[in-house]
Amino acid sequence: VACGNGIDFSATAGPTNGTGSSELFDDYEEGTWTPSYNNDGAYVHGAITVHRYIKIGNQVTVSGNIRSNENTAGNAAFYITSLPFASADISNMKWVGPMAGDNGWSNTNTSLVAVLSHNSQHLRLHKNNTGTGLGDISFGGDVGTDANIYYTITYQAA
Repeated sequence: VACGNGIDFSATAGPTNGTGSSELFDDYEEGTWTPSYNNDGAYVHGAITVHRYIKIGNQVTVSGNIRSNENTAGNAAFYITSLPFASADISNMKWVGPMAGDNGWSNTNTSLVAVLSHNSQHLRLHKNNTGTGLGDISFGGDVGTDANIYYTITYQAA
């Protein structure tokens, strides 16, 4: 290991038909971050939200809890607009992560998922509409007063 350059794993064998481009581990970071939201962000109870990230190389995992406030009344799609790292620009790629909710959720929204498209910092929060695919989550229509949205997603950073 050269000082300040990371850990070199080049002596290890990679996959026989893989396309690995680097065997130098040179980046690790973890911490908290404060997201921004689209229009329905006014309905988020900022004092009760928690958001964390871990970045290992170019792999990022973000997770958190978003809490609706007592004045929930929006009806537009809700999403996070400022992940700590943009996703990689890989055409037609989407990263998907689990999501759950409690307190004040509509009974029809039993399947929830977080989706991140390529070359983006916008994490979309979706419900599964049986027979019609993914639909946007909205405050007022899907999320009630004092509801929690829990999410985790791992993606490749740019």
